[in-house]
Amino acid sequence: MGIDISFIIPVYNKSIKQVKDCVVSIQKIRNGINYEIIIIDDGSKADLSKIYKNFSRKSKIQYYYQENKGVSSARNEGIDRAKGEYIYFVDADDVLISSNFKLIKNNVTQFDLIIYDVRKLNTSLNKRENINLDIKENTPSVNSLKRNLLKDGILNWSVGKLYKRSFLIEHNIKFDINKKVGEDFDFVVKILNAKPEIYYLKIPTYIYIYSDQTGINRDITDPQRCVEDAEKLTNLRFKILSTINYENEKEKLKAENMIYNDKIKSVFEIYAYVVHFNIQEAKTMNLFFTNNLYKKYSNPVKLNFINSLKRYLIKKRL
Repeated sequence: MGIDISFIIPVYNKSIKQVKDCVVSIQKIRNGINYEIIIIDDGSKADLSKIYKNFSRKSKIQYYYQENKGVSSARNEGIDRAKGEYIYFVDADDVLISSNFKLIKNNVTQFDLIIYDVRKLNTSLNKRENINLDIKENTPSVNSLKRNLLKDGILNWSVGKLYKRSFLIEHNIKFDINKKVGEDFDFVVKILNAKPEIYYLKIPTYIYIYSDQTGINRDITDPQRCVEDAEKLTNLRFKILSTINYENEKEKLKAENMIYNDKIKSVFEIYAYVVHFNIQEAKTMNLFFTNNLYKKYSNPVKLNFINSLKRYLIKKRL
């Protein structure tokens, strides 16, 4: 019997509880789906690596160790070792909704990319939210999906999707190991540019577990890097926008405005955290934030009132 799905789990110094919870959620999958689980240990500490390896052997999981090269390299290693018809990436600190995989078998023969909803679990607020695509059809065109790339959502992540392994091999699609931020987004863009046959199931199979504090820590630890990442994402989205066919100029301008307003919102959020936790650093970096927010783009963009106020407040140092 062939393998339907290869579940690839990159691991780097995660607690054994997180890894076990992740693996067990996969092992609960039934309904005749034949799968393999592949753990790629990306250079974890020796004591943790030993535990991962022993746990994998007892649980009949494929375990491979590599020197620390980053999550993109680990996922690429998983792609090379996978034997399933489809590949599904899982982060070691997240879990699957195993019961929802009963629908997969109906759609695994003709599609290159199968997209599911993702459930976000905010552990800080104990809040659950289903994230879905802004489309109505089950077989969306690449053009309609590219419109979803212009805003934050499911297509920012490589998780929550089935990728036909032969399609990845045919088009030589892998993660860019030189990207430290946005590697998931880049991977999904590469796939869409290769014009896959797509199916969308409006049902969550993946639970993304996160804490507000994680994002806050990142923003205050290296705010300049975070702002630069927001700028890179904005530029990439403008580039994607240029490849989308719009019926009229008004719709295109609306999309341009959305991209720019999302950037202002993100940068202001970073600045607000810096002000709250380190007011002196906020004063020092004020000119950097201001220059970024008042940057001119080739096309005129219009801010909404709230973002105009946010930008003004930063310029005036709140």
